[in-house]
Amino acid sequence: MKYFDADDMRIFDADDNVDGDQVSLAKGANTINVEVTAEDEVTTGTYTVVVTRTVEIWVPLSWSLVPSGLDTGDTFRLLFLSSTKRLGSSTNIAVYNTFIQERAAAGHADIQAYSAGFKAVGCTADTDARDNTGTRYTASCEGAPIYWLGGAKVADDYEDFYDGSWDEEANDKNESGANGPDTSQVDNYPFTGCDHDGTEAFASGVVRALGGTAPRVGRPNSSGADDGPLGSASSATSSTTRPFYGLSEVFQVTDVLVSNFDGTSSGIGALNVNDQAQAFTTGSDANGYTLTSIEVGISGSGDIDGVVSVSIRSDNSGAPGASQGTLGSPTEPSEHVWQFSTTGIDLSASTTYFVVFDVTGTTARHLINTASDSETAILGWTIADGSLFRAKDTTGAWTSYVQSKRMQLKGTVHPPATLSDLAGAGGRGRQYDRPDPDV
Repeated sequence: MKYFDADDMRIFDADDNVDGDQVSLAKGANTINVEVTAEDEVTTGTYTVVVTRTVEIWVPLSWSLVPSGLDTGDTFRLLFLSSTKRLGSSTNIAVYNTFIQERAAAGHADIQAYSAGFKAVGCTADTDARDNTGTRYTASCEGAPIYWLGGAKVADDYEDFYDGSWDEEANDKNESGANGPDTSQVDNYPFTGCDHDGTEAFASGVVRALGGTAPRVGRPNSSGADDGPLGSASSATSSTTRPFYGLSEVFQVTDVLVSNFDGTSSGIGALNVNDQAQAFTTGSDANGYTLTSIEVGISGSGDIDGVVSVSIRSDNSGAPGASQGTLGSPTEPSEHVWQFSTTGIDLSASTTYFVVFDVTGTTARHLINTASDSETAILGWTIADGSLFRAKDTTGAWTSYVQSKRMQLKGTVHPPATLSDLAGAGGRGRQYDRPDPDV
């Protein structure tokens, strides 16, 4: 077999140390054309498959909906049972997705920005829940754990999610993170249209999917032998209204605030002749942020201690302004990457700053550029498209350059102010808004 991409360019084995042909996947949908040769070694056929690499949504450890016990690098998904109900009469899964997304958009304040990524855990004649929600699994890739939104763990992974029972069924949560519908009541049995395994339900040859006359309902926390949170022996007429389950995309806990490391390398920012500057803009969390380190792509060889200093500067009409803090000497955590660390530089929300590389000596090291404008970030963070440079050992004007520097910024989100913070401040230092009097 031979493999080709969407532009009919040959795809070669990405790792010859592993059996079979390995393919490096970009984030999102990847089109792969597979050319197969018959036994006569003459006849060929081409088949097209689309493989989707899940794109995790980054959230900081301090995010209010990170489940207890998780740490940096962990992934998870959030589940809710809608506080409102709708009919089960549509044959179009998109109708139910829209309903779930509208509920998420009206739900918990910290989930509203991610509402478009929620999908209904439901089955129609054309679409199974496991396809609609991206929860198919294999023995080697069983998926992320699932938790109630603001509540307990539901399942260890996708296989566990579809085994007919959940770790926590009685204490469901709605889109606001509050206690959800009482599923011991018949009219709160959620519409799913699914069997336990997340596929279209049948009963004695009769379709029980959503859009049929009597779709399957889930019966969580039931003692019935055939009952489970997704599938059961029960159905309800599609002209009645019931709540629906909504499942988020995959979240990943991270200390990375923003990164364009996935962008393709494209040339260098020469430190042997120029200072370099890269703008970035912080996210919208009103509590602000603390920067702890910056990693940058590098090329060349040699030491830069005492030659290049790195600082964070304010934005002065599109150019670096006043210093907000400096970072220490670099370490090299991996090949072609420098890491500059700091005990902490406070950054305000929704504000543009610059990372400045100030050169005062001679070096054969250089920063790696990227022509890609895409990045991965926690909510609201961006790296500017393009960068600046000026002659080293000068304080002259900066010149624009079309490419960005490859970098990622790490840090934390400031926690909200508490009453103890206010008391400890004693009227000095960091200022906090006065809590509402009825809190």
